[in-house]
Amino acid sequence: MPKIVDRDEYRRELLDKCLSLFSKIGYGNVTIREIARELEVSTGTLYHYFPTKKSILESLLEHVSVQGISKYKSIINGSKDVKVKIELLSNYLLENEEYFKNVILLAVDLFRNSPAWKVDGAFTKISLQYRSLISEELQLSEEISKSFFIFLVGLVFHRILTPDHISYKTQVSMMRDLMLNVAVI
Repeated sequence: MPKIVDRDEYRRELLDKCLSLFSKIGYGNVTIREIARELEVSTGTLYHYFPTKKSILESLLEHVSVQGISKYKSIINGSKDVKVKIELLSNYLLENEEYFKNVILLAVDLFRNSPAWKVDGAFTKISLQYRSLISEELQLSEEISKSFFIFLVGLVFHRILTPDHISYKTQVSMMRDLMLNVAVI
């Protein structure tokens, strides 16, 4: 009896493995054969799910955005208390610094390897999704949500460039305290 494969789930699994690979080696430094070998699939299987190497990169950026938002929503799990949501967000950020570093490195790879119009559209979409989540769930204005999102992206990028210069934990705690002060509670 043939094995039944959930095509969407399998595609997500491949993308999860690609995030680690691309952030370690870099999109431009890896071939499709190396990707297939690292994922332990044939190149034919990889091409079945992604028609080009660039489509892996573009799909991966969309995937990490959806995954990040879904994970935070599952963590807050319907909580109505804004203070609790802010604490949960802070904990989520602290527990996933490495993941966020990988996402920023992925974004840099996309920026280097795609037309500017395509990158701008992808980043704008992701930025809007995260800012809307922050605004809606934490009851913050659009402008304040935008500032917190920009702060977070800048913090993660800064930690990539100078990992020992500032404390991620201290900065996230400061961001949490600011959010608690400006949230409509």
